[in-house]
Amino acid sequence: MTDLLPFSAHLLHIGGAEYGDFAGVFAFPPVVGYASTGLRSGFKAGGAQFAAIAGETIDLTDIKVVGYDAGEGTEGDVRVQMLDAYGKSDMTYFYYDVPGDFTAWLDGNDDEVEVGDVTLAAGEGLWVKAPDASYSLQTAGAVPTTGISVSLRNGFKLVVNSTPVAVDLTDIDVAGYNAEDGTEGDVRAQMLDAYGKSDMTYFYYDVPGDFTAWLDGNDDEVEVGDVTVAPGEGLWVKAPSTAYSLVLPGVTL
Repeated sequence: MTDLLPFSAHLLHIGGAEYGDFAGVFAFPPVVGYASTGLRSGFKAGGAQFAAIAGETIDLTDIKVVGYDAGEGTEGDVRVQMLDAYGKSDMTYFYYDVPGDFTAWLDGNDDEVEVGDVTLAAGEGLWVKAPDASYSLQTAGAVPTTGISVSLRNGFKLVVNSTPVAVDLTDIDVAGYNAEDGTEGDVRAQMLDAYGKSDMTYFYYDVPGDFTAWLDGNDDEVEVGDVTVAPGEGLWVKAPSTAYSLVLPGVTL
């Protein structure tokens, strides 16, 4: 993936997130730095807060776990799963930090994940399990300043907010359908609780000549500020085919 600079002692704050201050090295955009996604007791849809740029990907080996006692380490306490279109675990990886020995993600066979083995495209998410809220996923990379198009599939897919700032649901669009025909709830997005159950569900409507909006389960339009997706958090998105995509906004600097 794009070369990452070491964590900087010089930080600037944008939208409540911290970024490494590399103004002398890179012209804006992009901003390069690091950020953390808070976890919880149980499962959570999450992923890398920094998007892939120039068509490249985020490598799992660049996603770290923080929040445990570094002196004691952690042995598989946090695991991430790649889910298939039916919500079943496709692949599972466990984070190990054995002080004085190694720090790595291991697969189900206890083999170390190497660079290039597991990658995530911009906006693709993981189903993450942690023992409590003290743990976080930490990622580094470049902040996207333009919209990110995340391809969907026939069935469900985890889509994550790849930026270190909250994204309003009303700023997330759906593409891939015939604009003249519109779309009426063909794509839906769910907020999942710690047990993988739908906490809230929203449906995307584009009725030509009438309105374009996300509607909730009561057919009420979602207004600005009603629903936000926190940095690094995800949505469980269902579409009827691979023709559809979810378009996430970039960060305005």
